[in-house]
Amino acid sequence: MLKKILKVINYFPWYGYVFAACTILFQITIYFITGQINGARAASIAAVDVKIPAIDNQIPFIPSSAIFYFASYPYWFFAALAVTRGGKKEITNLAIGYAICIIIGLFFFVFMPTYLDREAEGVYAVAKTPGPVHNLLSFIYDNDGGKKGVNLFPSFHCLVTMYWCLAALFQKKMNNGWRIFTVIMLVLICTSTLTTKQHYFLDVVGGVGIAIVIFTIVKLINPYQIVHNIKIKHQK
Repeated sequence: MLKKILKVINYFPWYGYVFAACTILFQITIYFITGQINGARAASIAAVDVKIPAIDNQIPFIPSSAIFYFASYPYWFFAALAVTRGGKKEITNLAIGYAICIIIGLFFFVFMPTYLDREAEGVYAVAKTPGPVHNLLSFIYDNDGGKKGVNLFPSFHCLVTMYWCLAALFQKKMNNGWRIFTVIMLVLICTSTLTTKQHYFLDVVGGVGIAIVIFTIVKLINPYQIVHNIKIKHQK
């Protein structure tokens, strides 16, 4: 049994675990810091309203979907780890693209703050009722602004999940089973951001859109190859 576990662990390069851990730490740090800033200034600044009532009011509130929302965190670790078998070249490009995505999110959080009034939406009181699912939802709410959610646009949940889904789909060495799984997780996690009332529809579009645009640009530019060519030129 131990040999099998070690075999799975050794399947990925050691730096893959470091890479996966750093991506999550970077994202959570940026989100937490901006969340604290926006939470403190919520009453003193004009927020951008991204709610589209005709769409968002039609989306059902499903507390049990908090399970998929919360499951995103361990999933992101393994999603980032999975792509590290593509080699250092691919990891470098993915790291650059990922960092750009998070920094773009930081820009929106700071300069275009968005909020969601969970009391007005009628979901905060539900989260405080007894039950394991409600407890999980309450934990999510309380660690993300409490009665007033912050950092809506773009949805980091959708942005990050979309980014790792693209990374899996376009990596030549990736297992097809994992590719399918990433698509399923993309649908479940993005849907959960709406059905837990953590985000509005435009937040999802923004997160997915940013991930697609940045991933595509970085893939076309290939920063790793540019730096590599410069080094070779200087060595001559």
